[in-house]
Amino acid sequence: MERIVRFFAQPHRPFFVLGLFDAVVMMGIFAAGWSGYAALPDPIRFHAASMLYGVFTPFFLGFLLTTYPRFSAQPPIVPRRYLRVWILLVGAASGFLFVPLWHAAFVTALGFVVAALVLVLRIFAELYIRTPVRPRHDLYAILLALGTGLAGAIAFLLAEMPFLGSRRELFAVYGAQIGFYGYAVFLAAVVAFRMIPFFAGRGMVPKSPAFRTVVYLALIAHALMGGEWERWLLLPDFVLAVWFVRELIRIALPVSRDPMIWGLELGIYWLPTAFLLGGVIDLLRLWGGGDWRHLGLHLLALGFLTTTLAAFGTRVAMGHGGRPIRADRIVAAIFVSVQAVVALRTVYSLHPESLWFQAAALGWIALFLLWGLWIGPLLLGGDHQ
Repeated sequence: MERIVRFFAQPHRPFFVLGLFDAVVMMGIFAAGWSGYAALPDPIRFHAASMLYGVFTPFFLGFLLTTYPRFSAQPPIVPRRYLRVWILLVGAASGFLFVPLWHAAFVTALGFVVAALVLVLRIFAELYIRTPVRPRHDLYAILLALGTGLAGAIAFLLAEMPFLGSRRELFAVYGAQIGFYGYAVFLAAVVAFRMIPFFAGRGMVPKSPAFRTVVYLALIAHALMGGEWERWLLLPDFVLAVWFVRELIRIALPVSRDPMIWGLELGIYWLPTAFLLGGVIDLLRLWGGGDWRHLGLHLLALGFLTTTLAAFGTRVAMGHGGRPIRADRIVAAIFVSVQAVVALRTVYSLHPESLWFQAAALGWIALFLLWGLWIGPLLLGGDHQ
């Protein structure tokens, strides 16, 4: 009983465990559906929604429910409040899990996601209103990102409504695009540029005054430039690449041999790199190149989001688990393994054969299994050996 109490006493523990479970299971279901071994009516839509709201969201919320009160100089959130959010996300995970057996479970899952995001937005809005911290730009940006994530989830939900007819596909596309760029990438970028310089010993380096506005608007522009405007996606991509390079030059992160630091830095360096390569891919597509199988998006999802997620998640689990924040060889191997998955996914885009798809999917699953075995004892409330 004491171990159970410890497990739920800190928000990152149940949320990270749920994220680890979903990362393995949701990728397994998608890979089976894409390969024809499971009955998924729309594997791409399932993949987008389950990754955004079944995998990244539990990790995001586990981190934010732990740190947002500190950002806002408020006391910790009481367990009964964040556990309601966690229970809703467990309901969402259960819905995604049963989609191959009961297609209507996808709607159920999205309904739980919408309810969870509404509830967590209320929690953070209350903290935002009460905070004495000034300026509150980052706190507001986090609320904006979560609100955009809610809009994306609602769009996904509307895409399942038969009465919308032919417009359903449009809602699905914009749900995925807005959810990924306006929610996941924007939220991670705001947190990364706030915390990584601090962890690297540079202190709380203030962002450029227009950082949040430029980044958010460019990301939303990318998300909305579908259809006839898709050929000009290189414009927001290059704007974002240049803007992030400019910020990183201004911050001047130190070179570190500590895996806990270079793991974080590697993640943030992927941000301009992914947009630069994405812009090059957009340019090649403009000249009649192939579709590249969403390579630019996956460079962000794997290179930036997953590397940063693993580095932040490990640091939070160690720090709040009472362990010295020092990375061993396994942690370094986890960070390197993320890059191996990026490489496998890139090869699949260049050579779209089932072998490379399966290798990338299995690499992702192996990565989260390895990370879960290492971090599991900390999350479950015991000592890490």
